[in-house]
Amino acid sequence: MSYYYYAEIQSGRVVSVSQLVSIMVPINTQDTRLLGCKYIDGEFVGYKTILTVDKTEIVADGADEATVAIMIKTWDDQPSMYSGDVELDVAGKKLTVHAVDGSATYTFTADKAGTYTIRCTGPDFTAYGAVAVEATEVPEESQPEETDTASEE
Repeated sequence: MSYYYYAEIQSGRVVSVSQLVSIMVPINTQDTRLLGCKYIDGEFVGYKTILTVDKTEIVADGADEATVAIMIKTWDDQPSMYSGDVELDVAGKKLTVHAVDGSATYTFTADKAGTYTIRCTGPDFTAYGAVAVEATEVPEESQPEETDTASEE
């Protein structure tokens, strides 16, 4: 393990000396979007996911669908060409979709009524998008009225 030593300077004077086990990289502004990024070859590398859904309510019949669009951007909101697996958590169930050129889709259906949260997870991302879809009960089909078919004699 390498150790690095730093001198903290205030008003032109050294006010403290410290030892760290990591490298400190100067940045121009405080930007919390950097949290979780990797530092590779002198550059910050990180991706975030943004999820949108074409409809927030479906019928819980196993056939009605909501399409979730997954857009992957860089940590600083630039378009990315990320290609690889994206892990999803769909109401506690783990799934994987494959992204190509910074986007992927997932088709959601439900056979049980309830609110379902779909979110991205996984180690490749610094921020995780999520959407919610409400699955409603299957409407009861209207029953024809019974008619008396007995004839009078």
